[in-house]
This record gives sequence, C-alpha cells and structure tokens, in this order.
Amino acid sequence: MNKNLLFVFAILSVVVLGLQIAEPVAAVKVIDKRVLNCPSGSQDFNSGKYVFTTYKYSNNVVWINIKGYESNGALVSSSWTQLKKVSRHKLRIKEQSIEGGWIYTYKTTTYSAVKYYWKVYRPQQTVLWTKGTSDRYWS
Repeated sequence: MNKNLLFVFAILSVVVLGLQIAEPVAAVKVIDKRVLNCPSGSQDFNSGKYVFTTYKYSNNVVWINIKGYESNGALVSSSWTQLKKVSRHKLRIKEQSIEGGWIYTYKTTTYSAVKYYWKVYRPQQTVLWTKGTSDRYWS
C-alpha cells in the first residue's frame, strides 16, 4: 500500500511541477488604439469618427480593426486587416474588401509583424487616412 501511495505522490508531483514550468497561454493584447475625429463640414470625411484598434496575437500576427461611426454614435462600418509573418523574409497583409472576401498583399521584409506595424504600416495609414494633411483630427 505504501509503495502505491508513494508512486501516486511521485506522479502528482511531476504533473504539478510540469504545469508550473509550462509557459502560460498568450493572451491577445491591444497594442494601439487611435481615434480619427471627423468634424462636421470636413472635406475629407463624413462627420463622425473612425476607431483604429490594433491587437497583437504574437510578434508575428497582428490584427487591425477599423470601425466607422456616425456623429450620433451609430456603427456604419467595420473592417479587419491582418499582418502575418509567413516566412523569414515575407509578410502577408490580408485586408477585408468592400465586396466581401480578402485582398492579399505580400511584402519583403525582415521585420516581425509587430515591428512592421510600428515602423511601416501605421505611418503609411496615418498619411493615407489624413490624405497628407496635418494630424489635427487624430486623438
């Protein structure tokens, strides 16, 4: 009986030790959130706002959600973009199209998806969404 009890205790100790050593499951993390306010009478946009939220799943996978709201707060549109490192020197940009489905673009880079987002994608999107104007509408 003592041998069986000792054996069970040894197995449970190994299991508990293994659980403590194992890495925790990575959670999705919001790494960037910006709001583009569009005042009434703006030539560039309808009045309302756009909310850009960027989620980091890992260093090699980033999702960006863009939600458009009317001035009364009603959700008008929502779209997703994924940045994913698919090989050592290749990054895939997967964008939701207006018609439905996905548009794929591949970029040659050594950056991880997170680094590419901060150094290349985000600055390009800032210029695109403000159409070369100042950042006065960003908050």
